[in-house]
Amino acid sequence: TDPSRFIHYEGAVMAPWNRWEGRPLPNVLAERGFSTNATDVICPMYPSIAAMVRYAQRGPVERPVILCEYSHAMGNSNGSLADYWAAIETTPGLQGGFIWDWIDQGYLEKTPDGREFWAYGGDFGDTPNDLNFCCNGMVWPDGAPYPAMTEHKKLAQPFNVRLANAARGEFVITNRKYYTPLTGVVGVVQVLVDGVAVQTRRARLPAIAPGKSAKVQIALDKPDLRAGQEARLLFTARVVKATAWCDADFELGFAEFPLAKRAAARPRSVVGAVATRTVTDWELTHGGLTLTASATSSTLSLSWAGNTIIHDLSLSLWRAPTDNDGIKLRQPAGGALDRWRVLGLDKLIARECNIRALAARSGGGLERTLLWQAPGMNAAITQVERLTLADDGTLTIKETIQVPNDLDDLPRLGLHGAINPAFQQLAYYGRGPIENYRDRNIGAPLAHYTSNVDAQYVAYVTPQAHGNHTEVRSVSLSDSASGQALHAVFETPGEFSVSRYSDAALTAARHPTDLSADGVVHLHLDYLQRGLGTASCGPDTLPQYKIKSGRHRFTLQLQVTNAAANKRAAVQK
Repeated sequence: TDPSRFIHYEGAVMAPWNRWEGRPLPNVLAERGFSTNATDVICPMYPSIAAMVRYAQRGPVERPVILCEYSHAMGNSNGSLADYWAAIETTPGLQGGFIWDWIDQGYLEKTPDGREFWAYGGDFGDTPNDLNFCCNGMVWPDGAPYPAMTEHKKLAQPFNVRLANAARGEFVITNRKYYTPLTGVVGVVQVLVDGVAVQTRRARLPAIAPGKSAKVQIALDKPDLRAGQEARLLFTARVVKATAWCDADFELGFAEFPLAKRAAARPRSVVGAVATRTVTDWELTHGGLTLTASATSSTLSLSWAGNTIIHDLSLSLWRAPTDNDGIKLRQPAGGALDRWRVLGLDKLIARECNIRALAARSGGGLERTLLWQAPGMNAAITQVERLTLADDGTLTIKETIQVPNDLDDLPRLGLHGAINPAFQQLAYYGRGPIENYRDRNIGAPLAHYTSNVDAQYVAYVTPQAHGNHTEVRSVSLSDSASGQALHAVFETPGEFSVSRYSDAALTAARHPTDLSADGVVHLHLDYLQRGLGTASCGPDTLPQYKIKSGRHRFTLQLQVTNAAANKRAAVQK
C-alpha cells in the first residue's frame, strides 16, 4: 500500500545462518524453499558474529543486514555487544540490529509479609508458562536501567576520541552522527594514577560537523610515578546546557588511554613466618596476624588478634547461573548449566589435602596439594598452593591449578572466602562502578572506586550471579568501627565480587524475596570468570571468554591493617 516503507520480513531469511559452510546464502535458502525477495533488508535473528560477517563478505551487498534480534537481554546478559559492533562498524553491508528487548514484562506483587517482587510465569498458578522468559529487557519492569545499558551507551556514544599526542595533550574528536553537528559539549580530561585523579582539565569543544573531526588541545602535566604505579588518561564529554533529553553536565561518553607504568620495586629479601603444627592445623603467625590451614579439610582462615577476618577460603568453580548459562527453573535448563550440573561443580569437595612446611632458609611457609572432585568428574582438579607470610605482614598465595581435559568450560576459577560481616566498606582499583564481565566491560572505566557491600547487589528478577568487576588490581574491605581493613592485591589483574548472599542461595532462589543473608560477606577473588554471552536466545559465550582446561597460575597478596596503618597509607597516597 505504501511503497515508500521498506519491508522487514525475518521469515524470508530463516535458514540456519551458522551452517552455511561458506556457500552463498541465496542458494542455501532456495534449497529450503525460501526466497529473500520478500524482504527489503536481510534481517536474521540471533546470527553469530562470524555468520553475519561471512554473509556481508560474500560479495556486493545489495540490501543492508539489520539483525531482527540479537543480544538477548535476559537477566545478567548482553555479553559481546562490543564484539558485535566491532564487526558491524568495520564490515560494509552490516548496518546494525535490534536488542531484544526494551523492558522486562513482570507484574509487581507482594509476599504475604508485604515485600515487593516482580512476578512472572508460574507465579499465578498458570500452566503452561514460560517462567521468567518475558523478563528479557534492558530495563526492569519499572524502567530502571540494568547495568548492561551502560555498555550499550558506550557503544552508542555520538563521538570517537583518539589521543594524537599525549605529551602535548592533543586529542582528535570525531562526530559519529550522520546528520547533526556535535555542539554544546565540554571535554574533561583527567590524569589517573592508580585510578585516582591527580589532574583535571576542561575545555569547550568546537562545533564538529556530521562525520567530521577536529583537533583539541588540553594541556596536562606529566605525572610523577612511584615504583609500581601506573598512569592513565580518562576523557569524558559532557553537555554544557540542559536539553529536552538531559540535564546540564550529562556525560555523553568517554574514552580512556594508558599513559605510563613504572616497574615495581624489587621485593626485599625477608625471612617470613615459620610454620608450626598444632593438633589439627598448621599455622603461620606474624605479630597479631595468624593464617590457619586445616590439616583435615580444604579451608584456610585468617585472623587478627584472635578476631577471624576470613574463614573457609578455598577453591571456587561455581557461580549462581545466569539466564544465559541456562534457565535454572527449567529441567533441563539448557546451555552450559546442564553440563555443570551433570559434573556436579556446585558439589565440589577436596578428597585429598596434603600440607608440608617450607624450609625456613627459603622464607618459610606452607605448601598445600589438594585434589578436588565432583560427583560427575572423571578426573580430579589438582591445586598446588604455596603460602608465605612475610615480616611486613603480607600473605602471598601462589596458585597452580591443573584442570583436566573434560572440564574445558568452567563458570569461574578462583578463591572464595567468607568475610567477617563487619567488613562492609569497599574500595577497589578495577573496572566499575557498575558490574562488568570480560565480554561486557568497555562501558566501565578503569579507576579507583569506593562503595559498600550492599551497593554491589543487583536485584535481577530471577536471582543470579552479579556484582563482578574485571581488570582488578586491588580490592579492600574494611570495618569502619574497628578501623581494620583487609587488602587483596592481584599480581596480574583479576576479578572480584562481594555479596551478602552465597552462590548456593542465589542458585536456589526464584525471586529476590527468597534470599536471606547468612551472616557473612561472600568474597570471590577470581583468576577468571566466564563471560556472559547471550545464549538464553542466541549464541553462547565466545571461546575467548571461556575458561579452558590446562594449567592456570595466579598469585594474590593479602594483608590486614589497622586504623593507624590505614591513615598512614592515605597520607602517602
